[in-house]
Amino acid sequence: METAAAGGAQQVEVTFSRVCFCDCAGLNLLLATSINCQDRGVGLSVSRPVTPAVARLFQLAGAGRLLLMPQSRVTNDGGEGMPIADASSRL
Repeated sequence: METAAAGGAQQVEVTFSRVCFCDCAGLNLLLATSINCQDRGVGLSVSRPVTPAVARLFQLAGAGRLLLMPQSRVTNDGGEGMPIADASSRL
């Protein structure tokens, strides 16, 4: 994500569809990265769909409105455009 932001990206989308588990450490990493991106003028969002467990974590933490991509950006085929990072490979 740092590379994307440094390379001039205006928006970073993190694909979370295959992430079955995320704890507070993963959530803190996402929130810290979101702040770092904002400081550089870059938006960060988690694309939908997310698993029920991840959705529940975001809901309990109040992070869904900060991190989740708005439903209106999701296309009919379930895609959200070209993702820049796939979180399942790192978390």
